[in-house]
Amino acid sequence: MSLANRPPAYRKHSTRNKGMVAFQKKRIYFEGEYNSPESVAGYQAFLRQHFPFHVIKNPIVLDRKSRAASIVSDVATSFLSWAQSYYPPGRSSGYQNIRSAMKWLLQVCEGESVKTFCPLRLKHIQKVMAADGQSRDYVNQTIGKIKQAFKWAASEEMIPAEVWHGLNTVSGIKKGRMGIREPKRRATLTWDTVAPVLAELSPTITRMILLQWTTGVRSDSLCSATPEQFDRSRDPWHWRPKHKMQFTGKEIIVPIGPKCQELLGDLIDSRAPDEPLFCPRDQRKNLRYGKKYNSVSYRQAIERAIERVNAKRSENGDPPIPHWSPHQLRHAKAQEVRDTYGIEAAQAILTHDSLEATQIYSERRLELAEKVARETG
Repeated sequence: MSLANRPPAYRKHSTRNKGMVAFQKKRIYFEGEYNSPESVAGYQAFLRQHFPFHVIKNPIVLDRKSRAASIVSDVATSFLSWAQSYYPPGRSSGYQNIRSAMKWLLQVCEGESVKTFCPLRLKHIQKVMAADGQSRDYVNQTIGKIKQAFKWAASEEMIPAEVWHGLNTVSGIKKGRMGIREPKRRATLTWDTVAPVLAELSPTITRMILLQWTTGVRSDSLCSATPEQFDRSRDPWHWRPKHKMQFTGKEIIVPIGPKCQELLGDLIDSRAPDEPLFCPRDQRKNLRYGKKYNSVSYRQAIERAIERVNAKRSENGDPPIPHWSPHQLRHAKAQEVRDTYGIEAAQAILTHDSLEATQIYSERRLELAEKVARETG
């Protein structure tokens, strides 16, 4: 979200003791004293009018009465504010998924009363999305996030709990129902599709692809890798990367075998402990590039390389290679390990164990992951 698109903060005018915002080079004052229910209601109305899909940067803590939500947009705006503080900063897929769901909710039911927002209205959103050509997986995910918003609002005593209980009776759309479009399933990525692209990429991106192909780590974890995350006193090495669930206290260990050790050794030795391993400035000394890749810039670099490869193949009369994303590298690793070592080994190498798994089961998976790393990584 650019600074220009962020909603202005709710502020206090000290001499007037009124709430205000600075918007379009003007000051807008709200009725009542600063932080009073009337003033906050005015600020929320301002946000609904000018920033219906955006986040309240500085949420205001009010008493129970002033927290009450009367219309659907009150729930959506407040839930977005909570989501921004709950999910890790940056490009969080959790927050982006919620923001997308709230956009659909506001588009269809923005001004409706919370008390009359019933299961049939949720089913209406399903039908609108299906008619718009959205895939079944995306529709079900969106409906789940809307339910989550109302569950959160009920827990905050913003809405009656029975509203959420009613919405919870709505099931996801089953395959083949309502004429909804099924999501397109991508074919398993093979090395024959990956290898031609490497010649069009920088050495840094090439090394990232090889590491992801071999370990199956997520793109975000790969882009945020630093030397201090690696324990090289063991064999195989242990890598404790940052990951999307680390705010829950879950620790992930990725064993690093001899192939990846060779890829990473000189990088780790040449970087400070907290310095990103994969830096765009290694190839181009241009300060407009960031100090590290992120999942978006990493994916874009691969997409552009595929386009260059296909342009050359077109000139030679060869068929194009299919487009692929970094996440497919992870899926390809899962399929390879599952075919060779079984499904439990695939869960181990990709760290797909739940927080409730027993310690013995987790240790068993780590042993399997180490075995795979020694033999393939």
